[in-house]
Parts: sequence; C-alpha cells; structure tokens
Amino acid sequence: MDVHTSGYAWRYVRASMSLAGLLPPLCDEGDMLVDGGYVDNLPVSVMLAQGAASVFAVDVGSVDDTSPRNYGESVSGWWLLIQRWNPFGKAPNVPSITEIQARLT
Repeated sequence: MDVHTSGYAWRYVRASMSLAGLLPPLCDEGDMLVDGGYVDNLPVSVMLAQGAASVFAVDVGSVDDTSPRNYGESVSGWWLLIQRWNPFGKAPNVPSITEIQARLT
C-alpha cells in the first residue's frame, strides 16, 4: 500500500480508477498502482496517523450478497462456458469479473 502526499493529484485519481481486468494499472516509479480498495477500502488508520481527529464514513451502495458459492478448488473456463449455454443444466454460481469488481469497490 502506498500513501501519496505529494505529486500530481490527477495521476493518483486515475490510479484509483484502475480495476484489474477492466482498466490497466498506472505505472509510477516502477510500481503499478490500482484502486486502493483491493488493499484497504477505508484507510482510517492512515487518516488518523496524518492527524485527523475524526473520520466519518458512509456506505452509499452496499449490496451484501452472502449467498453460498461452492464450485470446488478450481473452475475450468470451458466447463463454465458450456454450463452457462446448456439450457438443461444448472448454471454454477460463479461470480463474473464484473461482480467481483463491484464487491471490491
């Protein structure tokens, strides 16, 4: 995790929009920067360490899907594709990349 306190703000705002699989990471001095939600979605400890007295946080878009997902240790992409196209089969409950990204943000 990197905390940026100087430099061009637009670069770090752009890096915060990088979602794996959708928008490539931003390169910064040899590091690849992506959305901070992958590491710490609400960096309260960082804000307090920099002198904040109070931190207010609001979750405006929480969709907490806690349905059980049991598809084994690994998933074959070909098997998953065939199962999703099979009108007589039961589609496995494997999250798509979009669902994973939405949960991370």
